[in-house]
Amino acid sequence: MARKKPEGVEALVAEEGIAFDDLTAVDFIACFCMVNSICNDDVDREAELAYDRAYAMLRERKRRS
Repeated sequence: MARKKPEGVEALVAEEGIAFDDLTAVDFIACFCMVNSICNDDVDREAELAYDRAYAMLRERKRRS
């Protein structure tokens, strides 16, 4: 089901959502990495680290296979 696009002020600050079906294994792993991260004021850096960890986990999984 398509979501209604934000209007007014919400259109200025809202980010485009991603459909659940479009999420990848890396997205889910990164999410779990974020849960265990130490929160600080630099959320962009925390997100970057979460995806770095997610890709590292996939590389390690491939290495062990």
